[in-house]
Amino acid sequence: MLGMAEEMNALVAFVEAVKISHRNQKDLILFLLFVLTPLNLLKMLSDHHLPPTLVIDLFPTQPTNPTTKLELNFVSLVLATLSTLSIAYFSAMVCSGEKATLEAMFLKVRRTWWRPAATLIYVIILVSLPSAVFLLMLKMPSAGLIEKLGFLPMFVMIILFSVFMILWVLCLSFAHRWGLVNSITEEGCYGMEAIRRSWDFMRQRKLQVFLLVLLSLPQELVVLKVSSYLKTGELIQIAWALPLYLIGAIYDSLVYTVFYCYNN
Repeated sequence: MLGMAEEMNALVAFVEAVKISHRNQKDLILFLLFVLTPLNLLKMLSDHHLPPTLVIDLFPTQPTNPTTKLELNFVSLVLATLSTLSIAYFSAMVCSGEKATLEAMFLKVRRTWWRPAATLIYVIILVSLPSAVFLLMLKMPSAGLIEKLGFLPMFVMIILFSVFMILWVLCLSFAHRWGLVNSITEEGCYGMEAIRRSWDFMRQRKLQVFLLVLLSLPQELVVLKVSSYLKTGELIQIAWALPLYLIGAIYDSLVYTVFYCYNN
């Protein structure tokens, strides 16, 4: 697939992702059964039965409000990260023409795991840094931004920052998706170099990337809705929602990965 003369447009990527799923259906089923399903079941168990590892009160000077508390479960975060990385490995391998058997994936992970891990750490830092700086500015007593600026300017500032963060996270989502692909498939490419390459790819194909986002939005909303049923803890809902959620997550990853691999 790599090195083709003609470029793949956004719409064709959805069709090609279905074809790839069909060609690799045996490996896909084994991957679902023995990798993704156990990881996500363990994640759900940790969400429901383990207490938060860290609780951060975003506004400690205000009256206690559950909506202003950020609860972090490190076990759940680690399992979610492993699930994300495993999907990235499967997608990158099948879309670049490699075999994606469980044995081949294990060998690939053992040899290259540190590259996508480093890229993911950079993405997390880039996502977290603006929010951390903004929250520190709000919480520092010496700054007193709310008192100095007044309600209306502060409200406008928060709106502008929210818009910036939406655009920033959207850009980093491509760095996350395609940066991991770079880290998995290319020797010596990881961290900021992998992120830079994904941003260069996005700038060169702005229109097609925009169309890809628009076309994939409905399926991503469906996947998001299905994932909400996993939080109920009811076995009947989990029994049908988990397979749909995992299949949707893999297909979404395949769409973006095949578009990137074919055109890169």
